[in-house]
Amino acid sequence: MLLVGFFGLLLLGGLAVVAWVSFAPHHGSSPWTTGITRGAAPTTDGTIRELNQRARSRYYDQKDFAAAIADWTQSLTLDPRQPDLYSHLTFALCQTKQYDSCVRYAETCQQMATTGEVQAKCLRNMGRCQWLAGQQTAARATLVRALQLPDDEGGRKASLKLRQKFESGIGIPHCYQ
Repeated sequence: MLLVGFFGLLLLGGLAVVAWVSFAPHHGSSPWTTGITRGAAPTTDGTIRELNQRARSRYYDQKDFAAAIADWTQSLTLDPRQPDLYSHLTFALCQTKQYDSCVRYAETCQQMATTGEVQAKCLRNMGRCQWLAGQQTAARATLVRALQLPDDEGGRKASLKLRQKFESGIGIPHCYQ
């Protein structure tokens, strides 16, 4: 009796494998796939990677800043420990005149950033947003903080250029790279 039961389970297991292979999703054409991961089983890492790639393309290639902001925001919701994204997101928010959101994400960047360079980028963008929102005193103080951090040569030049504009009182007419 045990032997018959064992072979019966084996047969049912084999049928289950055949059924799974026959009805499993193939080439992303199944209703079980999300589309965002292109047919692969949805994973947080895969979704984040796809969102970030799509956001970069929308931002840099298509100049669709609002769509890039949506993708980066969703990516950071899935994993807020992506310090490099904050500088891109804060700059995109500056370009779309979402100054309050820019400042909030730049503040979060200060907590998440692992390098002085990333912190400096976020502070530069925060200073731009503060200036454009009419908070000139706060913008100057933010830029001073950015200049105190280690930064690459291009970043240092950008900070110095902003400082000159802020000190002259001219400020910046819009967000620029």
